[in-house]
Amino acid sequence: MQTPSPELDMDASLRRLGGDRELLCTLIDIFREDGPPLLRIIVTGCAKGEWPGVERAAHALRGMAMDFNASTVATLALKLERMGEATQLRNGASALAEELDRAMQRLTVELERWRERVA
Repeated sequence: MQTPSPELDMDASLRRLGGDRELLCTLIDIFREDGPPLLRIIVTGCAKGEWPGVERAAHALRGMAMDFNASTVATLALKLERMGEATQLRNGASALAEELDRAMQRLTVELERWRERVA
């Protein structure tokens, strides 16, 4: 059993995937490839008020984060997704996107550490 991380729960992810470490490593690779462009869409969209793009990218990123039970990233992405779909004021969206950026950086480090341990 691995040391618990506040950023993710790989044991739960493995259980959900039937213990398939290779599949989980593939999901990590997909996250590493697709996560940063999604984050850029979110950050840029919040700054420019491009809310449909924020909503779609945040939804996709949230789904990817849940592959790893990464609750911090998933929660922040959900908040931004809801802001993207709302027609009300979106005050604080840019600050939330910056917080998501920091959480993504932490998650990426944690995923790399896990991948190195199982490789």
